[in-house]
Amino acid sequence: MGENAPKFKSSFFGYSKKDVNSYIVDLIAKTDKEIMAKENELKVINENINQISEENRSLKARVRELEQEKHYISNAIIKAEQEAAKILENAAIEAEKKKQQLLSEIENEEKRLLALQEEFAKRKEELLKQLTQSADSVRNLSNSLMNEFEQLIQSAEERIKNIN
Repeated sequence: MGENAPKFKSSFFGYSKKDVNSYIVDLIAKTDKEIMAKENELKVINENINQISEENRSLKARVRELEQEKHYISNAIIKAEQEAAKILENAAIEAEKKKQQLLSEIENEEKRLLALQEEFAKRKEELLKQLTQSADSVRNLSNSLMNEFEQLIQSAEERIKNIN
């Protein structure tokens, strides 16, 4: 037997009834105390379990909320990326249209400039021709007038000579 083994007085037919009853009463009291302590421990453990369970429920609810927010944010990001891609695509299309329009305008302006240059050259040539003709006419007229003037002077000189 161990150290905690009860020591009973012996009696004629075994152990002393009083010692055994006293031991049983003490054992019941000790066991009741241990049972109460264990029940108190169990109560604290159950309270802890309830508290942890509540925290667990709360955390699971928060996780669900965060997952919904994550899903919402993910969808928003995807939508924003799609919108951005669409905007970039539309901008590229508009830029290409504008580029083509500007190239067309440049081409038209170049044609117009070339036509104006040709018109200028043609008018310049016509003006030079007219100026040349006018100069020739002025020269001819000048020569003609000079000839007439010289003839008049000669005629006048001859009359003066004839009068003298």
